[in-house]
Amino acid sequence: MRTDLLLVIEVDGFTHLLEETFIKDKKKEKNLERVGFKVLRFNDEEVLNDIKNVTRTIDYWTDKRSFGFNIPPLAPAVGGKSESR
Repeated sequence: MRTDLLLVIEVDGFTHLLEETFIKDKKKEKNLERVGFKVLRFNDEEVLNDIKNVTRTIDYWTDKRSFGFNIPPLAPAVGGKSESR
């Protein structure tokens, strides 16, 4: 287990599409980033139906981070919220 990455992986269900939840998530994410964490967010459908892409995204981020690269945000997935924010 790597603790130096300061990585948070969040899996969101359909309730995260609600504006109230979205605003709450953004606030939580900003607070985490303020203290050095990085948040990767996936929706539950991606995890259940496309786990290979989810793991590939996590691997990509952790590999690049391990070598000290500054990683640009990933584009949102089609129909999903998967991105590095």
